[in-house]
Amino acid sequence: MKRLREVEPIISHGEFLSSMCKFIYAQTIVEIGVQFGNSTKKLAEAAKETGGMVFGYDQFSLDEIPLYSSSPGSVGTKEKAVKKLEGLENYYKLTQI
Repeated sequence: MKRLREVEPIISHGEFLSSMCKFIYAQTIVEIGVQFGNSTKKLAEAAKETGGMVFGYDQFSLDEIPLYSSSPGSVGTKEKAVKKLEGLENYYKLTQI
């Protein structure tokens, strides 16, 4: 008997959320915690298909996040996220909080 993981490919949470946004034809998509922009990219691709917009919010800073500051390399910057989102500029707005 095969385990489910061996039978079906695993999708990322970004792909899952993107699929859900397309399914409900989301016009407004909000993401709290952008980090590197990986999920944001998938959401922006969905927004492009639905004519919607992604609003992403993140601190983009190590100073106030103990978990991130103890894990070097796990913190994204707004610049890194924007680079990841090249070509999708009309479908997202990032805000530093």
